[in-house]
Amino acid sequence: MLKDFQVIHRRKPESFQAANPFIWETCLRSISFTADPRHVDLRDGDELFINHHAFQFILEIICGLHSPIVGETEVFGQFKTFAKEWQRQEPRRAALIQRFFTDAKDLRSRYLCGMGTQSYGGWLKRNVRGGGEVHIVGGGQLALEIAPHLQKAADRLTLHVRSPQKIQAKGSVVNALSDKAFTAGSSLIIAAPIQAADVHSWLDGRSPLEIFDLRAESKHDPLTVKCERIQALGDIFADIEQTKARLLPIIGQVKSEIAARGERLASEVVVRPQGWDDICA
Repeated sequence: MLKDFQVIHRRKPESFQAANPFIWETCLRSISFTADPRHVDLRDGDELFINHHAFQFILEIICGLHSPIVGETEVFGQFKTFAKEWQRQEPRRAALIQRFFTDAKDLRSRYLCGMGTQSYGGWLKRNVRGGGEVHIVGGGQLALEIAPHLQKAADRLTLHVRSPQKIQAKGSVVNALSDKAFTAGSSLIIAAPIQAADVHSWLDGRSPLEIFDLRAESKHDPLTVKCERIQALGDIFADIEQTKARLLPIIGQVKSEIAARGERLASEVVVRPQGWDDICA
């Protein structure tokens, strides 16, 4: 199952070629699923994980152990989306992908439930000013995952996307980004990889009440819009970091369990009725 399974981890803002079907992109990281790292242009800071160490690393990520919100659920959903294309392109990985799903669900239910806010949507619901209008720029997976949380915190929720006809967001208004249909004095959430200059142009001088900038690029490409407050991704992470101390023992438990599972998986042999068991380990 783990034969020639290798991954290369690269932290944002650096990333691998997005067109490669074996690249998994999250807000914070870019991961290349490759059988041969010689085919990847390795850079300083890249991390290579092989066989059961690669399994352990990916399982830790999809369990939310490497996320600022420990145990957050969005990253698991992002992996599921990536895994569909990964399995289509590499069917021999089907058993390994299913193992990721099974183990992640088991570990989450045993260790990571009841820990409070476990998603960006939950955090935003608690921090967006109650009532009024909330606008989200973006129609990708992150935007669609936070939208249901924000529907409970706003009188009206609007998504602004490039292609409205491709988006289904029940309970939300969906506008074309080109319409620039933003209402001054509303809460604004940036949940798409859009440049700060494009956000400024889209606002066209209108002032939000507050902005939550979820772009990974927010540290290097900050917004300079006049409003009561702007919370960039780093600010949000710093706020969440204050609650992590009490979770450290749980994180240690889950990592130990994942390490044990990885070692067991490395020693497993798939029994074939026609023999050749050793090559299936």
